[in-house]
Amino acid sequence: MATEFAKSNSIHTVNMSYNKLGIHGPAVACELAKSSSISTIDMSGNNLGKYGPAVAHKLAELSSLHIIDMSYNQLGEYAPKVASYFATSDSIYAVNISDNKLREYAPAVARELAKSNSIHIVNISDNGIKEHGIAVARELAKSNSIRIVDTRGNNFSDDDVIEIAKIFACRENPIIFGIESEYQNLILEALNAPIYEDVSQDILETCGDVYIPKVLVDLMGGYAEQFIEFMPD
Repeated sequence: MATEFAKSNSIHTVNMSYNKLGIHGPAVACELAKSSSISTIDMSGNNLGKYGPAVAHKLAELSSLHIIDMSYNQLGEYAPKVASYFATSDSIYAVNISDNKLREYAPAVARELAKSNSIHIVNISDNGIKEHGIAVARELAKSNSIRIVDTRGNNFSDDDVIEIAKIFACRENPIIFGIESEYQNLILEALNAPIYEDVSQDILETCGDVYIPKVLVDLMGGYAEQFIEFMPD
């Protein structure tokens, strides 16, 4: 199937999610990387684990790729290497690496993604980051391109949420970040940070005259309108 996708010049979106690819993931990625038209790939829920870096290595070679979903793949300790490959791409602008049990590996993932000159959106939600949240924010804040980060579902403490908000807000180009709505008043009392509640169900697939692909809307957790100005030409 992946071979047929790659042969077509009219296929732009490929959904390979929840196919139990596992060890077969790298071979599938090799075929997809032969495409000259695929811009969005969903590889979520394939239990890639240690095969994740090999998959990322091949997909990062796909010059037409803009959006990649690697969520729910048990990447854990292998996630920093995955991130390092995506950071080498000049075309990828949205990366979903949520629900991968990043935990203590999250700062290293953030460090690698921050090296990219093209990635604008990062979804690191539901990764059990907890006390590593501030370190993650500091790494992401070093980026010249990242503008939107989904941090929900990481069980940050109140103090850490405030510190993360300060880190993202105190930049020449503040980073818009997603956080649970119950933190909103806490942050607003501490500082005027760019915070947005999850309103993804209310976001249409078209915002003004700019078309936002559905997968991108899903990745963004409802920040489509804020992303318009960062859409590649």
